[in-house]
Amino acid sequence: MAPRDPGLFLYHDLTTGQSVNAQLQLAAFKGSGPFAAGNVRDSTNLIGNGEASGLPELEALLNFTHKTGTLSWSGYVVGHLDWKDTTGTGVTGDNATAWGVEAGFNVAPSKLTLHGNVYYGKGLGQQFGHISQDGRPAASAGGVAAGARIRGWGAWAQAGYDLDPHWSLWAFYGMDQPDAKKYTQETTLTLARQLSHVGDALLRYRAGRYALGLEWFRAATRWSTGPASADQYALSVLYTL
Repeated sequence: MAPRDPGLFLYHDLTTGQSVNAQLQLAAFKGSGPFAAGNVRDSTNLIGNGEASGLPELEALLNFTHKTGTLSWSGYVVGHLDWKDTTGTGVTGDNATAWGVEAGFNVAPSKLTLHGNVYYGKGLGQQFGHISQDGRPAASAGGVAAGARIRGWGAWAQAGYDLDPHWSLWAFYGMDQPDAKKYTQETTLTLARQLSHVGDALLRYRAGRYALGLEWFRAATRWSTGPASADQYALSVLYTL
């Protein structure tokens, strides 16, 4: 849940020079969210509903790292909290509270690389959570914009293996699972996008600064009207400066 807005950040090393190093990061940054009618800075400029709340987004993160000559790994746990004005600036109404927790890891034993993360939260569209569904103009019976009520979980994982100094094989899988049933219970509305799965396989050849990749990508989405899917094949060339 990396912040993408201006803010204040505090970094504190909890341990140094040990087998496992730990670092605490605290952050308070500008609220963010989609522009919405009624959220105005002046008569002509719209602002996001996070900025309209007048409150910052807050995060606390614990980083863990370990590295030796044969094994390196890292992991983190982060918590996120923010507020969104879903009723419009100058309109009486409570801010909607959004929150999330996330954990991730990265480990690289020898020729193998494994990494991924998992999260659970509510109203995290501005963090690309819940398939970025956030701040929909429709309001629930309680007066809170329906998008701010979307909660759910998501996860992804990627594995890579170096076959030799030039060839490597990579595989990726991720999903985003909003709680469509709870959303309907709280809002009496139907969530449009209810599930998203993506998968990817890549065969890569590297020679110095150049890399050539052959890739297959598949996306599957379950809409309220039924499932849909798409496949893509790509040939890519990369040059590293």
